[in-house]
Amino acid sequence: MNRFRVEVPGRVMYSKWPPGRAVTLLDCRFTGGAKDNEFAVSTYVDAESRDEAWPIALERCRDATNLFTLCAGEDLELNELRHTIRHKGASRSTGYTATCIDMIIVSNNPVTEEQLEAVAVGRRAIAAFDGKKRERLLRALHWQALGRWEDDRVDRFIMYWIAVEVLAAGRGKGVVGEICKKLIAVYPQYKPQLHDIVGRIYGVRCNIVHEGIRNPDEVRGKLEQLGDILHDLLRHELSLPPENRVLEHIVSHPS
Repeated sequence: MNRFRVEVPGRVMYSKWPPGRAVTLLDCRFTGGAKDNEFAVSTYVDAESRDEAWPIALERCRDATNLFTLCAGEDLELNELRHTIRHKGASRSTGYTATCIDMIIVSNNPVTEEQLEAVAVGRRAIAAFDGKKRERLLRALHWQALGRWEDDRVDRFIMYWIAVEVLAAGRGKGVVGEICKKLIAVYPQYKPQLHDIVGRIYGVRCNIVHEGIRNPDEVRGKLEQLGDILHDLLRHELSLPPENRVLEHIVSHPS
């Protein structure tokens, strides 16, 4: 068995990486890159070969990046094509390299100490989870991330729904009740409205999955509701300060 160090570069989409700061999350270490908005995430993997090490490291780095994004409220993008793999302690690395040229407007403000503290809160929370709960949350973050980068609204809706269903651990029609239980823990005074909102979202999900409808009339509004439900539930699971995104839909929901 060999120990490999795998590093994947990335960028903070709309801010700067805080100068001189390193963050450890899910056995991954985030450090600043050559440019203000660049960073690198690295991890160590025990494997027989580089080919075996890479998918393990990639999943770990993706999970850590998704968790950082949720906690800090900053979009991070990995450039997986430029990863490097080396034996621990070796100076020579192997990997894949690709060059891309693009332009992005970056804020003059770095990621703040408050945002980094939120990442620390999330790290402590997930460290206390048992294996099953931890994996469920990471898979929900995985589907949320896929949905966030998906252009097609219907596909994004299904990805967000999968994430919510994974988080709620429900099955069949019972998943609506399980989602509502979790939402009521966040908004206990709005039980009837939450049941109605989630029920209507589930109806859109059924239209897409069972009827094959590609563009339901209601998908735009229900997609926003579903994304905010997912966001609020994930933050609640990690004991992060609430952003109360669902509250806007509750207030505007007809009684």
